[in-house]
Amino acid sequence: MKCRFCDGQVFVGHQVCHLDILVDDSGVFLDNMPGGAEASIYESNTPFGPFQCCGCGAVYDKLKDGQKEASGPIEGWKWPGDSPEDVDIKGLIALTLIRERPCENEIWADNLFVLVEKEAFQESNSQFVSTETFVMQTMRSRVQTWLATPDGWRSNCCASRDYNWGDLINDLPSEHIQVFFTRDEAKDYDILDSVSVRVAQDELLAPDDVPASLVLVYRDGHTDILGVVVDFQDGSISSNNSFKETEVVEGYIQMADGSRLNCDPENDFQSIAEM
Repeated sequence: MKCRFCDGQVFVGHQVCHLDILVDDSGVFLDNMPGGAEASIYESNTPFGPFQCCGCGAVYDKLKDGQKEASGPIEGWKWPGDSPEDVDIKGLIALTLIRERPCENEIWADNLFVLVEKEAFQESNSQFVSTETFVMQTMRSRVQTWLATPDGWRSNCCASRDYNWGDLINDLPSEHIQVFFTRDEAKDYDILDSVSVRVAQDELLAPDDVPASLVLVYRDGHTDILGVVVDFQDGSISSNNSFKETEVVEGYIQMADGSRLNCDPENDFQSIAEM
């Protein structure tokens, strides 16, 4: 059905879900399974009301044609949770990042504040994407983008090309990824949600398939520009085109944002140079 007031077709409902969890030896809840609650659901019951329209805030007991509202539209409604007078377009997600290294029984926890666009967060909610999924997709995307820059590649080299969550936390590049340790650093943005997420400490965070251009300068002065894919985990450069390495005097990677990374002549210009 469509909302009688705004023709909206997306509603907030309720659902009982069954999922696997971790418990202690007395059956008391300990934690969600690795991968989060969403990945552990094995049975979901039929959604039930009351249902609230995401467009105008009207509430219906059932979703069927001709259904009368239990309550009408809410003046100035803005879903989820924004007051109509709030003109700020950004907000914070308070994140407890739990880093685990099971093979050595090590675990660390860090409290972070992730700055996000409210509109993007609202859109993810309207598509029933969990906050955990949204914030981790946002963080990974930003970290990968930064690691494909000269500064990010330098940090990766300092981490022996093994850049993981521990390296990120030990020298948090807040300016680049908009993630902060304290509210003072993050300024007075609204807290949109608070979540806890577990990650593998040794997960490699650098992207391994970034499109770029390889610029080659030859001894005779002419230049070739080849489309390549760069693996920023190990610095290797892949291309479907071949070239005579012995004739090349200079090579560099040109990224989409205009930044450059020198190629390693010791490896026939087929990898990024160490920084």
